[in-house]
Amino acid sequence: MVVNGTLAAGITTLRQPLEPPFGFNGTQPKMSYFLYQSDGRQACANLLLDQRGASGRPGKRSSIPTPPDMPKMSREVVFDQGTNGPSRNFVYDMEVYRFFVRDDWEEVFAADVDGRPTLGSIDAIEDAQLAGREIKIAIRDLCSDLGRGPSHEVFSSLGSGFFHAGMRLYDALTHPILRVAPAAPLEYRSFGWDVAWVHVRTDGAAVMRILDPYTRRFSDRPARFAFRWFAR
Repeated sequence: MVVNGTLAAGITTLRQPLEPPFGFNGTQPKMSYFLYQSDGRQACANLLLDQRGASGRPGKRSSIPTPPDMPKMSREVVFDQGTNGPSRNFVYDMEVYRFFVRDDWEEVFAADVDGRPTLGSIDAIEDAQLAGREIKIAIRDLCSDLGRGPSHEVFSSLGSGFFHAGMRLYDALTHPILRVAPAAPLEYRSFGWDVAWVHVRTDGAAVMRILDPYTRRFSDRPARFAFRWFAR
């Protein structure tokens, strides 16, 4: 995720808690959505996956002091403890904190929210798919409904994709995306994040399948976005 063209953040979307080198950290299955920002700030939200009932309600904020045995950990600001979607914001002094990127991605097509091309053509998408190239997408202002904030782009790899030769249309499904209310810096807070799979089309149309972290219920929401399409 890139916020306002100045702040970059990466979020783990496939991780469960680990205790290296022994295995999983605890017996309760849950997702660990760690957020790492280019200014060194960190955060983690959890989505509990088992059938244990929630003991709390979302909306509670509290603070946890630095643990005596973890002097590199800052004071943590935590939200929604006891719910199915607790989260915390912190800084852990890792001493070395680096981002690695690949510079072989090529932007092959872009269109505005109404599907009007602003770069490249749909032919480039077709060529990329036929060549077996990996495709990813940048979605403009995907998280705006979670809270008022700066403009942003969310980047995601794409899974299943379909090119419709007669319609000259390409559609695909993103990998799971952690949506976070746009801000600089980013932080998890009550009702400020969720999980989504997004069906995207080159004409700007989209459907978000959103998972509420507190109720663990899904809902579908149609939308339109400006997209940028990349291949490598």
